[in-house]
Amino acid sequence: MREAKFDDIVAELKKLSSSNNGWKENKKYVTKELERIDDTLNQLRETLTQMREDLSSLKTELRIKSGVWGLLGGMLPAAITIIVLVIRFFVIK
Repeated sequence: MREAKFDDIVAELKKLSSSNNGWKENKKYVTKELERIDDTLNQLRETLTQMREDLSSLKTELRIKSGVWGLLGGMLPAAITIIVLVIRFFVIK
């Protein structure tokens, strides 16, 4: 989609340059504006890439923490059962 819009802009600029209908006066402004838009787009892409990387590391961290808490949650009933059995076997005869 971006390519189509860019191609439309280029075609319009070529049309303006061939007719010379005020193009010389506005050429520098249009060029600078296109460069500014391109810079902004590149910054947005970099930000999006960084956000994706951050999200990926957060997902990994969350998976690790979830696994640890799941392990601890699963060990709790087993530990209680072992403690109860030890008390019954050694303390209560």
